[in-house]
Amino acid sequence: MKKLHSSLLRRLNSCIAFLLSLIGVASLNSCAEAYGPLPPDEPLVAYGTPTADFYISGRVENKLQQGVPGIDISINEYGYDTSLCATEEDGSFDFAISGPFPDDEICIVASDIDSTENGSYKSDTIMIDVQCTRDPNNYWNNISHIENIVITLEEETDEPK
Repeated sequence: MKKLHSSLLRRLNSCIAFLLSLIGVASLNSCAEAYGPLPPDEPLVAYGTPTADFYISGRVENKLQQGVPGIDISINEYGYDTSLCATEEDGSFDFAISGPFPDDEICIVASDIDSTENGSYKSDTIMIDVQCTRDPNNYWNNISHIENIVITLEEETDEPK
């Protein structure tokens, strides 16, 4: 009886594995149909998570529209800030990141990290709309260029609260 039970379980496991592999291939085929035909040199079966390359640039200014150097630029993702770069002498910044698709926007945080060296500024957070286009060189990848972002920071005052 034990041999029969063991043999039956092995056959059942084989059937389940076969069915799961069919479902995986079928879902990839439906993705290819939904996103258009694959390039001729691209294989039909490709596992992975589609990603996007983001190229983001802009400038941090004060109220007088003067560039502010030494400001930390980070992205707030899942409640955590990821520092990416600091602004240059003219207040400009640019960076490139890769990752999974965001919802529809990216949260960019600008924080004063040099204390009073270039003036003391309050941190600011802005939401940037994301528009991705398909990367012609990589079927699973999208590209987003976000340029000319302007973040205006307020000076921090030492007034008592």
